[in-house]
Amino acid sequence: PQVHQDVQLLYQFYLHQSPPYENRRLFNPLYIQGQPSLSLATCDGGQKSKNLLVFFRTVVCRLGGTARGLGRRWKRRPRSRKVIFRLQKTGETAAMIDLSGKTVLVTGASRGIGAACASALGGAGASVIVHYAENRKAAEAVTAGLGEGRCHLVRADLAEPGAGRALWDQALQWRQRIDVLVNNAGVFEAAAVDGDDGAWADTWERTLRINLTAVGDLCRAAIGAFKDQGGGIIVNIASRAAFRGDGLDYMAYAASKGGVVALTRTIARAWAADGVLAYAVAPGYVDTDMADAVLTDPGARARVIAEIPMGQLAPPEDVANVVCFLASGLAPHATGTTVDVNGASYVR
Repeated sequence: PQVHQDVQLLYQFYLHQSPPYENRRLFNPLYIQGQPSLSLATCDGGQKSKNLLVFFRTVVCRLGGTARGLGRRWKRRPRSRKVIFRLQKTGETAAMIDLSGKTVLVTGASRGIGAACASALGGAGASVIVHYAENRKAAEAVTAGLGEGRCHLVRADLAEPGAGRALWDQALQWRQRIDVLVNNAGVFEAAAVDGDDGAWADTWERTLRINLTAVGDLCRAAIGAFKDQGGGIIVNIASRAAFRGDGLDYMAYAASKGGVVALTRTIARAWAADGVLAYAVAPGYVDTDMADAVLTDPGARARVIAEIPMGQLAPPEDVANVVCFLASGLAPHATGTTVDVNGASYVR
């Protein structure tokens, strides 16, 4: 009864907050110990939402981890920074994604999508191997938020031949086991069709080596290890460009990401019986340093945003949340699928 009263008070408090909390349909009917209450969602990462999350965890813990939901999903979801399962229409148990005991290797984890993935996976309880190529300081900033003893830094230049396999072997030394591989590292570099032949060849070679060959090498190493240990999960970050193409100066990037999708599907079909699951995530434009470097012209940024029905670039946390779910192993029969994260800018 006290828990129910506390939740109701919290409900009244949040109904009177400024946007995005003012939308009454942010809350779902929820039954706690047979009494109607509310459902709780992650909010904007501020102190209020942190307090809300702490209280929610307390409530669920005091109830033995059960909270059964009824009704429809929320009308809209504020930008999330922590990973929490939302209540299903069927009344499934609400719980956090739990990756405790899992070791995850994330490539390109010093910034952008990779950094968001490392933070989300670590927040879900995983031990995270943070790969970086050059910016150790940025990588250390990521690990600082993961907790002592639960993260490990590895450096590798994936443009170098054989770097993918070497990275895997180096990462494996930390815990002698890797349960999930997240291939995120990539480059987005222009090569003009009517430009210099040497520049064209260099860009294509570098792009394919980092975006595809290194991914293939890491997947190859992971497949062997996962078969021996009874299973594992591969999540490859592809791109919307794999399906709709990209700008005329970025053909190499689009081609490399198309290869990533084909690679992922082949792995899923070939090694599912061995417990090796493979998924691809295909973001559109994501609000990262990489996008900022390309969209320096305000007009270009405006044109890109105009193509996105949601009216903004995707936050990297959206991609990270999808990666966390796939890494959980909760949807094994979805192996081989590609999850789009593009704000409906390209619907297949």
